[in-house]
Amino acid sequence: MTDSVGGEDVNKRLFDHFAAEMKRKFKNTAWRIDCYKDARIRLLNACEDAKHKLSTETEAAVQLDKLFNMIDFKATINRSFFDGLCFDVFQKAVTLVERALCEARVDCTRKTMESIEENKRKRKLEEQEEQKVYKQCKKTFNWLERNDMRKTEDLQHRLEEAKELNRSFSGGTGS
Repeated sequence: MTDSVGGEDVNKRLFDHFAAEMKRKFKNTAWRIDCYKDARIRLLNACEDAKHKLSTETEAAVQLDKLFNMIDFKATINRSFFDGLCFDVFQKAVTLVERALCEARVDCTRKTMESIEENKRKRKLEEQEEQKVYKQCKKTFNWLERNDMRKTEDLQHRLEEAKELNRSFSGGTGS
């Protein structure tokens, strides 16, 4: 077994899948992809196109007109089936990347990666909360500057807004 993995492995897996589907569809025809060099090349190209499409979309169609003996072939594959079909290839790629990172002495386990992603999400939320607090404080200070005649109930309302914002930002009960 080789220690390399790449797009060619995925293309081959898709090719084998569609070749088997052709065999099912054209069972009454003497169908062997090996016998039709042009058909093989066209199917390989269509598989590569489908792979690229599935990297951004949920479904890809393979349509080849007059593939062999004036017979057209059309099939679709969805992303979840594709992921299952190529699962072992993807796992092999992940394992090779993890091994390379380990050899390079980079701590990049899945747990570390998940932790990094979680911290990124938290920082994004914290930034959004900071912006929210800043806007609310600015709004309150602007209101105070505009209103010389500060009514007690208005001040009380602004104080409650600030406390609620503090509670939501700190994640606690506030004071």
